[in-house]
Amino acid sequence: MKREFGSSMSEFEGVAARQKALADFGDFALHSKSLDEVLTEACQLVSEALGTGHAKILEIQQDDQSLLVRAGVGWARSIVGELRVEMGERSSETYSIEAGKPVVTRDIREEVRFEMPQFLKDAGVIALTNVPIFLPGGRAYARARSSFVQAGWGTEALEVANRQTAELQSTIWGHMSALVRKRADAVTSSLMAAINEIFDASTAERFANAMTVPPGLFWLLITMALLSMAALGF
Repeated sequence: MKREFGSSMSEFEGVAARQKALADFGDFALHSKSLDEVLTEACQLVSEALGTGHAKILEIQQDDQSLLVRAGVGWARSIVGELRVEMGERSSETYSIEAGKPVVTRDIREEVRFEMPQFLKDAGVIALTNVPIFLPGGRAYARARSSFVQAGWGTEALEVANRQTAELQSTIWGHMSALVRKRADAVTSSLMAAINEIFDASTAERFANAMTVPPGLFWLLITMALLSMAALGF
């Protein structure tokens, strides 16, 4: 009975410690005016809770092809805010994002499913866990963008991806607007600006892929070019 009581107390203390850490982080986030500070604090709490020397947050870049190490603890100065990791078929980070669930690697030296970035090996990392972080609707949005990149030119899949992207952008923006109305400060404003930049890049990309040159305009340009050359030659 004493052993069971001691085990229960240990579990209770662990839960209490985690709850306190979350409460402290919530208080810090409310009073901080810097999104980078909030993300770094989150990395620090995760590192302490898991007893690891490293933690990081990767941010999907506008090209949908790379991830920036946006925040982190335990890494060299040349890593955080500078290093970009390529997204690919054998990337554990990409797989975690597309699957919408955590991916655990117990020993990167024996990992055969994924190719591990060199900076992890240089830092002496052995085991790691990738956990995707999504805004409301973000998981579906990430999949829609992935479908857009993989869709062929002029295919029905491309049209479906465009439609889904537009619908999800509206949903995400609605949630973001509600958050800003509830808490208008520098952090939420920075987050809204970042989301707006991503949406602008996505919209520009979709319009660029959707636009085609009308045949009449094409031949008009060719004719004008030929006339110009003929006039110069004459």
